[in-house]
Amino acid sequence: MTNNAKLTDSFRWTVSLRLEVIFFVALIGLSLFVRMYQLSADPPNQITFSQGIETDPPQYTIYARDAELNDNWNSFDDNRYITYQYSLVSLASRVVFSTFGVGTYQANLVGVLLSLFSMLFFYLIIRKQSGSGTALIALFFVAINYIGIFWGRRPFLENGMTLLFLSGLLALVYADKKVWGHWLFGFFLAGSILFGKIIGLTFIAVPVGYYLYRI
Repeated sequence: MTNNAKLTDSFRWTVSLRLEVIFFVALIGLSLFVRMYQLSADPPNQITFSQGIETDPPQYTIYARDAELNDNWNSFDDNRYITYQYSLVSLASRVVFSTFGVGTYQANLVGVLLSLFSMLFFYLIIRKQSGSGTALIALFFVAINYIGIFWGRRPFLENGMTLLFLSGLLALVYADKKVWGHWLFGFFLAGSILFGKIIGLTFIAVPVGYYLYRI
């Protein structure tokens, strides 16, 4: 066994499949409850120094709203924030609005769905690298994270950005010995920046560190 393998194994903790399923379902159920409880309600006062948690989300979903109600993505021909139309949040909003109708609850549901898929992918990544027990512990802390709960209840671009990045990381972890795994990682990394948010550029530090480590 190589030194690298020993280092990886030292962080691995695996539980039985039965226990994993029980705790996984319980944690996902907890995550759903705390994120969907009174989903249309405003967040607590002073949760942040910024008003972004209330002023930002509507502008990210307004194009999908127009498309659903007026069959026109840009009814007012306002191109100042047209970049929001071409985001994962906008696409997800269009699907949710066309399925459940248009409203505050539905708009916030977009954030919940994107954040839950991110949690699932994060869990699968940790499970692959460090075992099911370690993944359950990580999922627990993500599920009860106070700020994460309220940010995950709003259709922020960051929720789409995170999901796209974790999609690429998932491909890399499960197919790191395949060329297409690395190509998919690059594809989703670029997507997290172009169709998520520009701050996704900070994610570039991850592949740089990873490939330097491999070299």
